[in-house]
Amino acid sequence: MEFLQMQPLIEGVLAQIKPGPLQDPALQGLRHIFPDSTILGALSLINGERVTVYVLSNGRSNYIVEGSTATSYTIQLDLGTSMPYMCSCYSFIHGVLSTRTHIFCKHILAVRLAIQMNRLVERRITEEGFANLIATQMKVS
Repeated sequence: MEFLQMQPLIEGVLAQIKPGPLQDPALQGLRHIFPDSTILGALSLINGERVTVYVLSNGRSNYIVEGSTATSYTIQLDLGTSMPYMCSCYSFIHGVLSTRTHIFCKHILAVRLAIQMNRLVERRITEEGFANLIATQMKVS
C-alpha cells in the first residue's frame, strides 16, 4: 500500500501514543504497520537517548538520530510534499524511496515516537552552529 494511503492510519496510531512508556495497544497498532525490527530499532534509539531535536534560534526544529553504527542521520519532518519526511540513511533511500518496501526507516519512526512519548533530547543552537554540525557530519560520513 502506498504511503499516502497509509498516512491516515499511521497518524491515527501515532496519535494514540502518550508521554511515558509505550502502552500495549499503541504497540500493537504499530505492529500492524511496521516490521518488528523497525519498531525495536526505533525504541532502542529512543532508550539510548540518541534522538535529538536541535531547536534553532528562529524556532525551527531539526532532528538528528545517532544511528546504531555511530553514524548520525538528519531527519526532516513536515516537508509539505507528497513525501512529508526525509532521512539521510541508506534504508530510507533504498527501502522507502527506491523499492518502496518500507514506509519509514527506524530513524524516522524513532523521531515520531520520541515526539509523542516526550523522549526527545533537546538542544538549543544557532543556525550557524547547526550548519557547522551538519558540515562536520558530512565530513565524517
